[in-house]
Amino acid sequence: MTLRSLLVLAIGVAAVAVATPSCAPDDPGPSGPRVIRAPQTLNEPPAPADWQTLVDLRGMWAFRIGGDSTWNDGKEWDRIPVPAAWENAGYHGYDGTAWYRTTFELDAEAASLAEKESAHLLLGRIDDVDEVWLNGERVGATGRPPPDYQTAAFGFRVYRVPPALLRADRPNVLTVRVYDAGLE
Repeated sequence: MTLRSLLVLAIGVAAVAVATPSCAPDDPGPSGPRVIRAPQTLNEPPAPADWQTLVDLRGMWAFRIGGDSTWNDGKEWDRIPVPAAWENAGYHGYDGTAWYRTTFELDAEAASLAEKESAHLLLGRIDDVDEVWLNGERVGATGRPPPDYQTAAFGFRVYRVPPALLRADRPNVLTVRVYDAGLE
């Protein structure tokens, strides 16, 4: 499994998972309408001109393997770099379920922007299946884990974040459960 690329919380004018297009839905803009509805898997990431980053989520994340959904404070979890394949972070050959967890804070300006505009999570490519929570509330999922397994490998994940879920007064907790069926 991997959280492979873009990892940001972003805003724009219309809705694009933690990112938004730079033109309004009814404004064709220079290359035609560009409205991306979240949650959605994209073949390519949104263009950088389409979104404004509020928080860069790349860095060391708490990580643990296994399907146990009991969440704790993450202190006893391993730490691995994200974005990266877990196979390249000491878990070579592991196939199955794993959990990622990080925290981030919003400064006053980012919190104000997130209240005024649709915020989205741009999580990048995830191999194979994911489910995402922000502050304990589910914000999206792509693919299906077993027993009804359906891959969604390598699509770019973009999830809308309800403004009420974002906190400016204390750290926000982002948790991602990933299922990897095999290979990389």
